[in-house]
Amino acid sequence: MPAPALPRNPSLDELRTQIVFSLLALSLDDLTKVHAATFEALRDHHPTVVLGQHATWDAQTLAGLKIRHVDRRLDGHVESFVEALVGAYGGRDAEGVQHYLRGRSVSEIKRTVLGPEVTIVAQWIASIAKETSKKLRAWGPIFEADLADAEAVTKASAAADVANRLFREKGPLAEHTAALERARDELHNKLDALRIAQKGALPADWVSGFFLAPRRAAKNEAERKARADARAAKKLEAERKTAARAEALQKLREARAALKALAKK
Repeated sequence: MPAPALPRNPSLDELRTQIVFSLLALSLDDLTKVHAATFEALRDHHPTVVLGQHATWDAQTLAGLKIRHVDRRLDGHVESFVEALVGAYGGRDAEGVQHYLRGRSVSEIKRTVLGPEVTIVAQWIASIAKETSKKLRAWGPIFEADLADAEAVTKASAAADVANRLFREKGPLAEHTAALERARDELHNKLDALRIAQKGALPADWVSGFFLAPRRAAKNEAERKARADARAAKKLEAERKTAARAEALQKLREARAALKALAKK
């Protein structure tokens, strides 16, 4: 017979609370002390899982900071390049400037962190190489380096996200949760057999006292739906950003290939 179900997607703190509750409950009863060792091992292993989870979260945080760092540097270079264009062509409305801006403001280009800006700058590189002004052509290698960094930090961010997901879904956290579930089910069976062996000396609900009661369900269906919708919206937004960056990286690869081909001519 299985033990009461754990909370859905339990947090690290919830897992430890479940472990410690059963461990202490077992240790207080002379009939059940013998079964405490498994939960002691789970409690002792828990800090290792916590450290591993913190490491994956830290990697995600670092990747996000690097993305913002590269994005700010690229923003600054875009601003300076447009200023150089305006100086070279004599005004923002000049054809040479609008060839790059295409009616967009610098603020519009910079708006999303390593979003469309990466694609736009990638498309600029081939045109920059054809500029007659040496000062304008000098921006080509600068943007090339910026886009290479953008590609690297975007890949690192995606890898950090994958590492965190695997840690939780298939790695140490998933294994730790599964081990706790197995331990609880085995304990439930052993305690129930012990209760039966006592031939009525123990109350019918005796076994349940060794398991922490599950959290209450959401108050109503509307609340459950709102939470589910919020999670779905967050996931869709993350997937949208990932798709946008993937598209930008593809444009970057095409632009870099075009630039290398141009350099060979």
